[in-house]
Amino acid sequence: MILLLPLLGVTVAAVGQGLPKGVADHLNRNYPGWKLAPSAANCTMYSNGGYVSGDFDGDGRRDYAVKFTNGDKGFLIAFLKKRSHYKAFVLHDTDSSEVTNSGLGIWKKSEVFEYEDKQLRLRRDAPADFPCESDAGGIHYYQDGKFVGY
Repeated sequence: MILLLPLLGVTVAAVGQGLPKGVADHLNRNYPGWKLAPSAANCTMYSNGGYVSGDFDGDGRRDYAVKFTNGDKGFLIAFLKKRSHYKAFVLHDTDSSEVTNSGLGIWKKSEVFEYEDKQLRLRRDAPADFPCESDAGGIHYYQDGKFVGY
């Protein structure tokens, strides 16, 4: 039993530093050859390796938003953690240059997002994306079983 503990520690640390197996499996199966699209150097607002996590549907489980390229295509996909799997929602299906030159971040529960002269107090976390070197962009807010862009 003592010999297994170091191995378990290494496995847990390795998984914790990247995407969960269920998310990676979905990407490998549906987008063979995919590559994470880290935030570009000129995207100083959010700096990450191409994914963020939060509780997008308010169920207390860790969800993920992943920004990646696959050949000349670019994607932003949200993954909601369900009991034994992740449910995928395509937020953007575009070209790779658009995804490569965009930032990805997270707006946290209780923050106030302004949209068309209205204020939306977030009841759960929301992934946010925007073109680099621009103040344009928005959030993807999960409500009524789908993500709505603001």
